[in-house]
Amino acid sequence: MKQSRNDRCACGSERKYKHCCIYAKYRSQALIFIDTSKDRKKELSNCKKDFKKLDKLQTELSKNSADEKQSFDAWINSEFQSDRLKIIELTKSTDDLRALIHEVFLESKYEKISQAEAYKRVSKRRELKMPPRDFSEFKESEFQEEHEECDKEPNLDEVIRETFENMFGSKSRWRGDPRIYEQIFENFRQSAKKEFGDESEDGLSNSLGKEKLSNKDQIKTIYRSLARSLHPDMNPNLTLRKQELWIEVQKAYQERDLESLEIYALHADLLDDKDSQFSSLSLLQELRLKMKNKIRQIQSQIRAAKKQAYWNFSERKKDKSFISTLKKDISYQFRMDKLNLEDQILHFKSQINFWERKKTKRTPARPLFEDFA
Repeated sequence: MKQSRNDRCACGSERKYKHCCIYAKYRSQALIFIDTSKDRKKELSNCKKDFKKLDKLQTELSKNSADEKQSFDAWINSEFQSDRLKIIELTKSTDDLRALIHEVFLESKYEKISQAEAYKRVSKRRELKMPPRDFSEFKESEFQEEHEECDKEPNLDEVIRETFENMFGSKSRWRGDPRIYEQIFENFRQSAKKEFGDESEDGLSNSLGKEKLSNKDQIKTIYRSLARSLHPDMNPNLTLRKQELWIEVQKAYQERDLESLEIYALHADLLDDKDSQFSSLSLLQELRLKMKNKIRQIQSQIRAAKKQAYWNFSERKKDKSFISTLKKDISYQFRMDKLNLEDQILHFKSQINFWERKKTKRTPARPLFEDFA
Protein backbone atom coordinates (compact mmCIF):
# COMPACT_ATOMS: atom_id res chain seq x y z
CA MET A 1 0.00 0.00 0.00
CA LYS A 2 1.13 3.50 -0.77
CA GLN A 3 1.82 5.71 2.19
CA SER A 4 0.10 9.08 2.38
CA ARG A 5 1.94 12.35 2.81
CA ASN A 6 0.88 12.52 6.46
CA ASP A 7 2.79 9.27 7.16
CA ARG A 8 6.01 10.84 5.92
CA CYS A 9 8.12 13.70 7.25
CA ALA A 10 9.32 16.72 5.30
CA CYS A 11 12.75 15.07 4.98
CA GLY A 12 11.19 12.09 3.18
CA SER A 13 11.58 9.47 5.93
CA GLU A 14 8.72 7.60 7.60
CA ARG A 15 7.05 9.60 10.36
CA LYS A 16 7.68 7.47 13.46
CA TYR A 17 8.04 10.41 15.84
CA LYS A 18 6.69 13.90 15.92
CA HIS A 19 9.15 16.31 14.32
CA CYS A 20 11.57 13.52 13.55
CA CYS A 21 14.10 15.86 11.90
CA ILE A 22 14.35 18.01 15.03
CA TYR A 23 14.77 14.95 17.26
CA ALA A 24 17.39 13.54 14.90
CA LYS A 25 19.25 16.84 15.05
CA TYR A 26 19.40 16.79 18.85
CA ARG A 27 20.15 13.04 18.95
CA SER A 28 23.23 13.58 16.73
CA GLN A 29 24.61 16.10 19.22
CA ALA A 30 24.31 13.74 22.21
CA LEU A 31 27.50 12.44 23.90
CA ILE A 32 28.13 8.69 23.88
CA PHE A 33 30.21 7.18 26.68
CA ILE A 34 31.96 3.89 25.89
CA ASP A 35 33.24 1.54 28.56
CA THR A 36 36.82 0.59 27.55
CA SER A 37 37.66 -1.49 30.64
CA LYS A 38 37.25 -4.80 28.77
CA ASP A 39 39.40 -3.58 25.89
CA ARG A 40 42.04 -2.36 28.35
CA LYS A 41 42.16 -5.72 30.12
CA LYS A 42 42.48 -7.47 26.76
CA GLU A 43 45.32 -5.16 25.67
CA LEU A 44 47.09 -5.64 29.02
CA SER A 45 46.99 -9.43 28.68
CA ASN A 46 48.20 -9.20 25.08
CA CYS A 47 51.07 -6.93 26.15
CA LYS A 48 52.16 -9.43 28.80
CA LYS A 49 52.05 -12.23 26.23
CA ASP A 50 54.20 -10.16 23.88
CA PHE A 51 56.68 -9.54 26.73
CA LYS A 52 57.04 -13.30 27.30
CA LYS A 53 57.44 -13.96 23.58
CA LEU A 54 60.06 -11.21 23.29
CA ASP A 55 62.02 -12.58 26.27
CA LYS A 56 62.05 -16.06 24.73
CA LEU A 57 63.31 -14.76 21.38
CA GLN A 58 65.98 -12.56 22.98
CA THR A 59 67.34 -15.45 25.09
CA GLU A 60 67.47 -17.67 22.00
CA LEU A 61 69.32 -15.02 19.99
CA SER A 62 71.75 -14.07 22.78
CA LYS A 63 72.59 -17.72 23.52
CA ASN A 64 73.47 -18.52 19.92
CA SER A 65 75.16 -15.18 19.21
CA ALA A 66 77.40 -15.33 22.31
CA ASP A 67 78.09 -18.90 23.45
CA GLU A 68 77.81 -20.71 20.10
CA LYS A 69 79.79 -18.04 18.29
CA GLN A 70 82.57 -18.31 20.85
CA SER A 71 82.84 -22.08 20.40
CA PHE A 72 82.76 -21.63 16.60
CA ASP A 73 85.62 -19.10 16.73
CA ALA A 74 87.64 -21.43 18.93
CA TRP A 75 87.16 -24.26 16.41
CA ILE A 76 88.30 -22.03 13.51
CA ASN A 77 91.41 -20.96 15.46
CA SER A 78 92.32 -24.59 16.05
CA GLU A 79 91.66 -25.76 12.47
CA PHE A 80 92.81 -22.72 10.42
CA GLN A 81 95.38 -21.06 12.65
CA SER A 82 98.05 -20.50 9.98
CA ASP A 83 95.55 -19.13 7.45
CA ARG A 84 94.08 -16.76 10.00
CA LEU A 85 97.51 -15.44 11.02
CA LYS A 86 98.35 -14.85 7.36
CA ILE A 87 95.12 -12.90 6.87
CA ILE A 88 95.87 -10.77 9.96
CA GLU A 89 99.36 -10.02 8.64
CA LEU A 90 98.08 -9.04 5.18
CA THR A 91 95.33 -6.82 6.60
CA LYS A 92 97.89 -5.01 8.76
CA SER A 93 100.15 -4.32 5.78
CA THR A 94 97.21 -3.11 3.63
CA ASP A 95 96.06 -0.78 6.41
CA ASP A 96 99.58 0.69 6.73
CA LEU A 97 99.89 1.29 2.98
CA ARG A 98 96.39 2.78 2.80
CA ALA A 99 97.21 5.18 5.65
CA LEU A 100 100.46 6.20 3.91
CA ILE A 101 98.73 6.93 0.59
CA HIS A 102 95.92 8.82 2.32
CA GLU A 103 98.48 10.98 4.15
CA VAL A 104 100.28 11.69 0.86
CA PHE A 105 97.02 12.76 -0.81
CA LEU A 106 96.19 15.11 2.08
CA GLU A 107 99.71 16.57 2.06
CA SER A 108 99.56 17.30 -1.66
CA LYS A 109 96.03 18.72 -1.40
CA TYR A 110 96.52 21.15 1.48
CA GLU A 111 100.15 22.12 0.79
CA LYS A 112 99.42 22.45 -2.96
CA ILE A 113 102.40 20.42 -4.09
CA SER A 114 102.80 17.38 -6.34
CA GLN A 115 102.09 13.92 -5.00
CA ALA A 116 105.71 12.85 -5.53
CA GLU A 117 106.98 15.77 -3.42
CA ALA A 118 104.33 15.00 -0.77
CA TYR A 119 105.45 11.37 -0.71
CA LYS A 120 109.05 12.47 -0.06
CA ARG A 121 107.94 14.60 2.89
CA VAL A 122 105.77 11.86 4.38
CA SER A 123 108.48 9.20 3.96
CA LYS A 124 111.02 11.49 5.68
CA ARG A 125 108.68 11.94 8.62
CA ARG A 126 108.23 8.18 8.82
CA GLU A 127 111.99 7.57 8.69
CA LEU A 128 112.47 9.95 11.61
CA LYS A 129 109.63 8.12 13.42
CA MET A 130 107.57 11.28 13.74
CA PRO A 131 103.80 11.03 14.35
CA PRO A 132 101.57 11.51 11.30
CA ARG A 133 100.57 15.07 10.56
CA ASP A 134 97.19 16.33 11.81
CA PHE A 135 95.15 17.91 9.00
CA SER A 136 92.13 18.79 11.17
CA GLU A 137 92.86 22.54 10.99
CA PHE A 138 92.80 22.49 7.17
CA LYS A 139 89.61 20.40 7.17
CA GLU A 140 87.84 22.73 9.61
CA SER A 141 88.77 25.84 7.62
CA GLU A 142 87.63 24.17 4.39
CA PHE A 143 84.36 23.13 5.99
CA GLN A 144 83.75 26.65 7.33
CA GLU A 145 84.39 28.21 3.93
CA GLU A 146 82.03 25.81 2.19
CA HIS A 147 79.21 26.11 4.73
CA GLU A 148 79.60 29.74 5.77
CA GLU A 149 76.66 30.87 3.68
CA CYS A 150 74.48 27.93 4.70
CA ASP A 151 75.04 28.56 8.42
CA LYS A 152 73.66 32.10 8.21
CA GLU A 153 70.09 32.31 9.49
CA PRO A 154 67.83 33.59 6.70
CA ASN A 155 65.92 36.79 7.34
CA LEU A 156 62.17 36.16 7.22
CA ASP A 157 61.36 39.48 5.53
CA GLU A 158 63.90 38.79 2.77
CA VAL A 159 62.48 35.30 2.19
CA ILE A 160 58.91 36.69 2.03
CA ARG A 161 59.97 39.44 -0.38
CA GLU A 162 61.78 36.94 -2.62
CA THR A 163 58.82 34.52 -2.76
CA PHE A 164 56.39 37.38 -3.43
CA GLU A 165 58.54 38.67 -6.31
CA ASN A 166 58.80 35.16 -7.76
CA MET A 167 55.00 34.86 -7.68
CA PHE A 168 53.88 38.37 -8.71
CA GLY A 169 57.00 39.93 -10.24
CA SER A 170 59.17 42.79 -9.00
CA LYS A 171 57.96 46.31 -8.27
CA SER A 172 59.79 47.72 -11.32
CA ARG A 173 57.75 45.46 -13.62
CA TRP A 174 54.44 46.39 -11.97
CA ARG A 175 52.41 48.41 -14.49
CA GLY A 176 49.70 49.60 -12.12
CA ASP A 177 49.72 51.89 -9.14
CA PRO A 178 52.75 51.13 -6.88
CA ARG A 179 50.62 51.74 -3.77
CA ILE A 180 48.38 48.80 -4.73
CA TYR A 181 51.52 46.67 -5.17
CA GLU A 182 52.71 47.62 -1.66
CA GLN A 183 49.26 46.92 -0.20
CA ILE A 184 49.17 43.44 -1.82
CA PHE A 185 52.69 42.75 -0.52
CA GLU A 186 51.74 43.89 3.01
CA ASN A 187 48.75 41.51 3.07
CA PHE A 188 50.96 38.69 1.76
CA ARG A 189 53.64 39.45 4.38
CA GLN A 190 51.16 39.40 7.27
CA SER A 191 49.63 36.08 6.16
CA ALA A 192 53.10 34.57 5.68
CA LYS A 193 54.27 35.70 9.11
CA LYS A 194 51.18 34.17 10.67
CA GLU A 195 51.93 30.90 8.88
CA PHE A 196 55.62 30.88 9.86
CA GLY A 197 54.82 31.97 13.43
CA ASP A 198 56.56 35.31 13.86
CA GLU A 199 56.80 35.95 17.62
CA SER A 200 56.80 39.75 17.35
CA GLU A 201 53.43 40.05 15.62
CA ASP A 202 51.54 36.88 16.50
CA GLY A 203 49.68 36.48 19.75
CA LEU A 204 50.13 32.71 19.54
CA SER A 205 53.63 32.81 20.99
CA ASN A 206 52.41 33.14 24.60
CA SER A 207 50.05 30.16 24.35
CA LEU A 208 52.68 28.09 22.58
CA GLY A 209 55.22 29.03 25.24
CA LYS A 210 52.85 27.93 28.00
CA GLU A 211 52.26 24.59 26.23
CA LYS A 212 56.01 24.09 25.86
CA LEU A 213 56.58 24.83 29.56
CA SER A 214 53.87 22.38 30.61
CA ASN A 215 55.31 19.74 28.28
CA LYS A 216 58.79 20.36 29.72
CA ASP A 217 57.53 19.84 33.26
CA GLN A 218 55.77 16.60 32.27
CA ILE A 219 58.86 15.34 30.45
CA LYS A 220 61.05 16.06 33.48
CA THR A 221 58.72 14.33 35.95
CA ILE A 222 58.33 11.21 33.76
CA TYR A 223 62.10 11.06 33.09
CA ARG A 224 62.92 11.34 36.81
CA SER A 225 60.49 8.55 37.70
CA LEU A 226 61.96 6.36 34.95
CA ALA A 227 65.52 7.14 36.09
CA ARG A 228 64.69 5.87 39.60
CA SER A 229 63.65 2.48 38.23
CA LEU A 230 65.94 2.11 35.17
CA HIS A 231 69.20 3.99 35.84
CA PRO A 232 72.10 1.46 36.11
CA ASP A 233 73.78 3.37 39.00
CA MET A 234 70.64 3.18 41.14
CA ASN A 235 69.68 -0.33 39.93
CA PRO A 236 72.83 -2.43 39.32
CA ASN A 237 70.97 -5.72 38.71
CA LEU A 238 69.01 -4.66 35.63
CA THR A 239 67.75 -7.15 33.07
CA LEU A 240 68.64 -6.89 29.39
CA ARG A 241 65.14 -5.61 28.58
CA LYS A 242 65.41 -2.80 31.13
CA GLN A 243 68.87 -1.82 29.87
CA GLU A 244 67.52 -1.50 26.32
CA LEU A 245 64.50 0.42 27.64
CA TRP A 246 66.79 2.87 29.46
CA ILE A 247 68.66 3.59 26.20
CA GLU A 248 65.34 4.29 24.44
CA VAL A 249 64.23 6.53 27.32
CA GLN A 250 67.40 8.61 27.00
CA LYS A 251 66.84 9.04 23.26
CA ALA A 252 63.23 10.12 23.81
CA TYR A 253 64.33 12.58 26.53
CA GLN A 254 66.95 14.13 24.24
CA GLU A 255 64.33 14.51 21.49
CA ARG A 256 61.77 15.85 24.06
CA ASP A 257 59.23 13.26 22.89
CA LEU A 258 56.51 13.27 25.56
CA GLU A 259 54.36 10.55 23.96
CA SER A 260 57.26 8.08 23.71
CA LEU A 261 58.23 8.76 27.34
CA GLU A 262 54.67 8.00 28.45
CA ILE A 263 54.77 4.71 26.50
CA TYR A 264 58.14 3.81 28.09
CA ALA A 265 56.79 4.67 31.55
CA LEU A 266 53.88 2.30 30.92
CA HIS A 267 56.34 -0.34 29.70
CA ALA A 268 58.48 0.00 32.84
CA ASP A 269 55.44 -0.20 35.13
CA LEU A 270 54.19 -3.34 33.37
CA LEU A 271 57.63 -4.96 33.72
CA ASP A 272 57.52 -4.28 37.48
CA ASP A 273 53.81 -5.37 37.72
CA LYS A 274 52.72 -1.92 38.89
CA ASP A 275 49.48 -0.04 38.30
CA SER A 276 50.54 2.66 35.85
CA GLN A 277 48.95 6.11 35.58
CA PHE A 278 49.58 5.94 31.81
CA SER A 279 47.55 2.76 31.22
CA SER A 280 45.08 4.30 28.79
CA LEU A 281 43.79 2.25 25.88
CA SER A 282 45.61 4.34 23.26
CA LEU A 283 48.98 4.05 25.05
CA LEU A 284 48.51 0.31 25.51
CA GLN A 285 47.82 -0.05 21.80
CA GLU A 286 50.92 2.03 20.98
CA LEU A 287 53.04 -0.10 23.33
CA ARG A 288 51.74 -3.31 21.80
CA LEU A 289 52.51 -1.99 18.32
CA LYS A 290 56.09 -1.27 19.41
CA MET A 291 56.38 -4.75 20.90
CA LYS A 292 55.15 -6.32 17.65
CA ASN A 293 57.72 -4.36 15.66
CA LYS A 294 60.45 -5.43 18.09
CA ILE A 295 59.37 -9.09 17.82
CA ARG A 296 59.46 -8.89 14.01
CA GLN A 297 62.92 -7.33 14.15
CA ILE A 298 64.33 -10.07 16.42
CA GLN A 299 62.66 -12.79 14.33
CA SER A 300 64.37 -11.42 11.21
CA GLN A 301 67.71 -11.37 13.11
CA ILE A 302 67.18 -15.00 14.14
CA ARG A 303 66.36 -16.00 10.55
CA ALA A 304 69.56 -14.31 9.35
CA ALA A 305 71.61 -15.89 12.17
CA LYS A 306 70.30 -19.39 11.39
CA LYS A 307 71.94 -19.15 7.97
CA GLN A 308 75.34 -18.64 9.63
CA ALA A 309 77.61 -21.56 10.44
CA TYR A 310 77.88 -20.78 14.18
CA TRP A 311 74.12 -21.30 14.80
CA ASN A 312 73.67 -24.29 17.13
CA PHE A 313 77.29 -25.25 16.43
CA SER A 314 77.80 -27.37 19.57
CA GLU A 315 75.29 -29.95 18.27
CA ARG A 316 75.99 -29.59 14.53
CA LYS A 317 79.74 -30.21 14.85
CA LYS A 318 78.99 -33.85 15.67
CA ASP A 319 77.85 -34.34 12.08
CA LYS A 320 80.93 -35.28 9.98
CA SER A 321 79.40 -34.32 6.62
CA PHE A 322 78.55 -30.84 7.93
CA ILE A 323 82.12 -30.37 9.23
CA SER A 324 83.71 -31.51 5.95
CA THR A 325 81.60 -29.10 3.83
CA LEU A 326 82.24 -26.32 6.35
CA LYS A 327 86.01 -26.85 6.13
CA LYS A 328 85.88 -26.62 2.33
CA ASP A 329 83.84 -23.41 2.45
CA ILE A 330 86.08 -21.74 5.03
CA SER A 331 89.32 -22.69 3.22
CA TYR A 332 87.90 -21.30 -0.03
CA GLN A 333 86.90 -18.08 1.78
CA PHE A 334 90.42 -17.74 3.23
CA ARG A 335 91.96 -18.18 -0.24
CA MET A 336 89.70 -15.50 -1.71
CA ASP A 337 90.49 -13.10 1.15
CA LYS A 338 94.23 -13.66 0.60
CA LEU A 339 93.91 -12.92 -3.12
CA ASN A 340 91.93 -9.74 -2.52
CA LEU A 341 94.39 -8.45 0.07
CA GLU A 342 97.40 -9.27 -2.13
CA ASP A 343 95.77 -7.41 -5.06
CA GLN A 344 95.28 -4.35 -2.86
CA ILE A 345 98.92 -4.49 -1.71
CA LEU A 346 100.14 -4.70 -5.33
CA HIS A 347 97.97 -1.73 -6.29
CA PHE A 348 99.27 0.37 -3.39
CA LYS A 349 102.90 -0.59 -4.09
CA SER A 350 102.57 0.31 -7.77
CA GLN A 351 101.34 3.77 -6.72
CA ILE A 352 104.33 4.18 -4.37
CA ASN A 353 106.77 2.97 -7.07
CA PHE A 354 105.34 5.58 -9.42
CA TRP A 355 106.11 8.32 -6.86
CA GLU A 356 109.62 6.93 -6.20
CA ARG A 357 110.50 6.87 -9.88
CA LYS A 358 113.22 9.44 -10.73
CA LYS A 359 112.83 11.86 -13.59
CA THR A 360 115.38 10.94 -16.28
CA LYS A 361 116.52 13.52 -18.84
CA ARG A 362 115.34 12.77 -22.32
CA THR A 363 118.18 12.34 -24.83
CA PRO A 364 117.57 14.02 -28.19
CA ALA A 365 116.63 11.66 -30.98
CA ARG A 366 119.34 10.84 -33.55
CA PRO A 367 118.68 11.97 -37.13
CA LEU A 368 117.72 9.32 -39.60
CA PHE A 369 120.02 10.64 -42.36
CA GLU A 370 123.30 12.44 -41.63
CA ASP A 371 124.66 14.92 -44.10
CA PHE A 372 128.38 14.05 -44.89
CA ALA A 373 128.80 16.86 -47.32
